Amino acid sequence: AVEAAVHVLDHRQGTEEAPPPQMREAGGEPRVGVFVCHCGANIAGVVDPVGLAAEARKLPGVVYVTDDSFACADVAQRAIEAAIAEHRLNRVVVAACTPRTHEPVFREVLARTGLNPYLVEMVNIRDQCTWVHAHVPDKAYLRARDQIRMGVARAVKLEPLTAVEVQVNRRALVVGGGVAGMRAAIDLDAQGYEVVLIEKTGSLGGILQDPGLETLYGSGAPGAQKLAALRDQLASSRVDVRLRTDLAAVHGYLGNFRIELTGTGKGSKISAIETGTIILATGARIYDPTGSFGHGTKRNVVTSVQLEQRLADTGDKLFGEGGAPPASAVFIQCVGSRREREGCNPGCSRYCCPATVQQALQLARRGVKTTVLYRDMRCVSPGAEELYREARGAGVLFIRVPDDHEPEVVGTKTIAKGVVARDVMLGRDIEAPADLVVLAVGMIPDAEVVPRLREILKIPLGPDGFFMERHPELGPVETVIDGVFVCGSAVGAKPISDSLNEAAAAAGKAGQIMSRTKLALEPTLAEVDPLRCRGCGTCLEICEFNAPSLAPGELGVPVATINKASCKGCGTCVAWCPGGAITARHFTDPQIEAMMESLLLWEETP
Repeated sequence: AVEAAVHVLDHRQGTEEAPPPQMREAGGEPRVGVFVCHCGANIAGVVDPVGLAAEARKLPGVVYVTDDSFACADVAQRAIEAAIAEHRLNRVVVAACTPRTHEPVFREVLARTGLNPYLVEMVNIRDQCTWVHAHVPDKAYLRARDQIRMGVARAVKLEPLTAVEVQVNRRALVVGGGVAGMRAAIDLDAQGYEVVLIEKTGSLGGILQDPGLETLYGSGAPGAQKLAALRDQLASSRVDVRLRTDLAAVHGYLGNFRIELTGTGKGSKISAIETGTIILATGARIYDPTGSFGHGTKRNVVTSVQLEQRLADTGDKLFGEGGAPPASAVFIQCVGSRREREGCNPGCSRYCCPATVQQALQLARRGVKTTVLYRDMRCVSPGAEELYREARGAGVLFIRVPDDHEPEVVGTKTIAKGVVARDVMLGRDIEAPADLVVLAVGMIPDAEVVPRLREILKIPLGPDGFFMERHPELGPVETVIDGVFVCGSAVGAKPISDSLNEAAAAAGKAGQIMSRTKLALEPTLAEVDPLRCRGCGTCLEICEFNAPSLAPGELGVPVATINKASCKGCGTCVAWCPGGAITARHFTDPQIEAMMESLLLWEETP
């Protein structure tokens, strides 16, 4: 699928979409058309759309009203286009569902008619009315009526907006030289883009370079072979690999990032590059359980990583140097994961359960009586469920323990003899003998890397401390900063297969941006009135996207300016500006005041 996508992008690079029809003027008196959607039974099952349409006909400026079963359907869109032409509409109100998903649909409808796409107002009478007030349909009807009235009042005040166009630099920066970073760089190179890959250490491979992790992290897959294959592909590509190099600063915006790089060695100098997109693939680190469950004091308490290293040797190395082969082993799951504690990952690390099943099966085949103490066995990797059934058939005993009752390792100060745990099925404590205790350690964010990159790039973190995607379903691998993507275990703990898939997705989305020579950005931005700005710098302090900056004004006094490509139109600076010098385009004071007045001062006319 990735290769097919790359092939398509190769043929689309540099192409532009057909320009829309010439925008016609929206001057003169507002002529508003109102289109009320039934949305099947979502709206019509609670309120009467026909009645709402009749109410809308009474509103000032409204010259055309209709209702439709599904306003977003193709036939309904064509009907809206026809109504705009026939009734010379220059404002459109659609009372339907959420603008989050459907506003682009109706903006395209207006654009196809030559009307400015920002002269449409969506009134969300589904999510904000019928869905939440279905138990009181009479009151829901009144609320929907009021919402439409406010929408019409705002539509009258809408002004045409023009998209901001920016040039696109067709070079990408990939931060991190683990499997995800290498995969993303290779895929971007295959699409024909110039790629710079930086890695702060002296070698590529990330945590897969650690002994034991090359097989453990791959959950039975030949991780070392995957790593070697990626290195070979990278060596034969045109990717500019820069080892011992780190990110120092990022300036600019989507399509035009100015990057400062610094070496990690002594006396290193800062260099600069320009890129169109950035992919973060900075990985994670393995949780260190020292001090928990006797790890660090009891020599036969090891982590799953340490066990993996020893499994590569013969059985007499499992217990420790000079020790006898273990007759019994106990695995303790979720060590460092699914715990609301400082330094732990509150979520699931996902690779640990399949890795434990793999290791437990190997021990059972060596004649070791093996017990796994788990909270939930989450065998999500390909083939992991089959391996789980095989392990049970080989005699591995799986015992479920409660979330609020941690197992306790018992024995002497230096040797573990067993593990006491509460058996959920039996409802009482049991003691499993253990010559070997294995802690299935999870992944946690890199405490050195994540906070620093968060400060540089202004990307928010999730509750688990990993970088946050814009939306796990609607915007996977995207961040709130346009043109900056994140993939692999930088987003959250996961097995290699998922990291590689996310890397391919990030490369695909970055390539989609760079396939164009220009990008049209959303024009709903903040705007500064230079005559009212006092240059106090409040907007610079509160903006999360580094959009405002101060520059000398005509009178020599610093005046704020907004970088249109960086601004998200969130309105935070508008609310905070003490001088009222900043306006949010498409959400102006007159538009909002008109909505309030229509609700509070409107009187029904016969």
